[in-house]
Amino acid sequence: MKILENLNKYVVYGIYGMFLMTVLNTCNGCSTAKENTKLRKEVTVLSSEVDSLSKMVINIPVETATKKEIEDIVDNKMWKFLELEELSDKNNIPINELKHKDKN
Repeated sequence: MKILENLNKYVVYGIYGMFLMTVLNTCNGCSTAKENTKLRKEVTVLSSEVDSLSKMVINIPVETATKKEIEDIVDNKMWKFLELEELSDKNNIPINELKHKDKN
């Protein structure tokens, strides 16, 4: 008889324990639901900011250079650089020294 009484006690304590675990699990679920709603709000705010930035970038006008402008840049700047490089090769002087002499 003593075994059945002990078994009944453990069953009752087990039921109480399961009830307590269920209550704790439910409370934990509520807190994670609140965190999820906060995260969803933040995600919507960030996505709206990204959308507005992409609209701003799309509306920025893009300046394209014409073929003539590119040829002028290449002709003017590249020839000066080639002349400078040729002078440095002839005189065995590093290019940086020639640049500094031009500035002084």
